[in-house]
Amino acid sequence: MFSSQKGQTLIEVVAVSGIITMSLVVILSLGVASISFSAHNKEEIIASNLAREGIESIRIIRDRSWLNNRPAFSELPDGNFIVDPAKGIFSASEVISAVNADSAVIDSCGNCAIYLNQIGDGNIYSHNSIINNPKITPYKRLIKIITDGNKKKITSQVFWNSKGKMHYFNLDAYLTDWR
Repeated sequence: MFSSQKGQTLIEVVAVSGIITMSLVVILSLGVASISFSAHNKEEIIASNLAREGIESIRIIRDRSWLNNRPAFSELPDGNFIVDPAKGIFSASEVISAVNADSAVIDSCGNCAIYLNQIGDGNIYSHNSIINNPKITPYKRLIKIITDGNKKKITSQVFWNSKGKMHYFNLDAYLTDWR
């Protein structure tokens, strides 16, 4: 009678150990997956904000044309551009003149790379180095401007490579001369 109870206890211990081990594996797997999803979500948030910043930079150029009593699209020719608002808000001609992209394809665009510049307590993303030794990021941004009738189609493309996978985030906006 005692020997069968000892065997039952050993089987129960092995079964409980197996259940505890499987539970720990599941919990750890969920933790690793959660960290991975968090990192990917952070990358997508940065990409979407970089794309929005590109659209807003083009809006600023259009609005500055209005403020200087010029036609809205006088400084927005069709083409592929890099717009770097990190240099500060200055005249539209300075922004658009030296920012022609070296490729229409964002993957192969050499001057579309974005750097992270730490200034004081904050970080600034920029196509150029604002400070010495900026950190290169995995992101690239390319702005495409196409005339579509009496409006301009602005496409802000952001590309990044993460863990061997290529990711793209595109944002489109139409600007009109509504003034």
